[in-house]
Amino acid sequence: MLEVEELHVFRGATHVLKGISFEVQTGEIAALVGANGAGKSTTLLTLSGLIRARSGRAAVRLGGATIDLLRMPPERIVRAGIVHCPEGRQIFHSLTVAENLALGAYTRTGAAEVAHAIEEVYELFPVLEQRARLAAGTLSGGEQMMLALGRALVASPKLLLLDEPSLGLAPKMVEAIFDVIAGLKDRGVTILLIEQNAAMALEIADRAYVMENGRIVLSGTGAELAENDEVRHAYLGVAL
Repeated sequence: MLEVEELHVFRGATHVLKGISFEVQTGEIAALVGANGAGKSTTLLTLSGLIRARSGRAAVRLGGATIDLLRMPPERIVRAGIVHCPEGRQIFHSLTVAENLALGAYTRTGAAEVAHAIEEVYELFPVLEQRARLAAGTLSGGEQMMLALGRALVASPKLLLLDEPSLGLAPKMVEAIFDVIAGLKDRGVTILLIEQNAAMALEIADRAYVMENGRIVLSGTGAELAENDEVRHAYLGVAL
């Protein structure tokens, strides 16, 4: 579905992505793991059109057509079905939960279609329906993550770019969020996941890539990387 080849990205004078190549197949969860500063978030920002690449290729195949992500503005990327759920949630704190969800549906047409999409989110996260009229800023950290993920799902993504969903959450909430992410695969959503909790990411990932200093240094299935001694030592806290 997604093919990235020799992607080079600069932020100012800093060469952040140094020729990375990877792929994500339709219907799978792919994980990018690595330390802070490895270039993971920059990768997603580039794929969603918020940062421009210096060179390389990033293309998505949808319905028999190939879409060049590096030559499209962000709004067209979203309309094509590539939706970014950013690090830090980025919800609108002064708006209600329902209003935040409605903003995620701006690419949809028709009130009935929007209402149905929001109802599906409420089925997935019942607490959001209970909090629908409350300001989003009053939610707990875990509830805000549910809202951010729900807002992305309202857009009906074909490819979901998911950045650090466990950031700042309690362990029980992390498990709950990852259960939902794993369930999205069963709903036909393809996911590219960035996550510092490497153990959780590798547990649900069909394929995974390890990034270091703007390069991909290891790749394999989630299970293979979870058993790799280098990964176990560097990211899973296992002594060699």
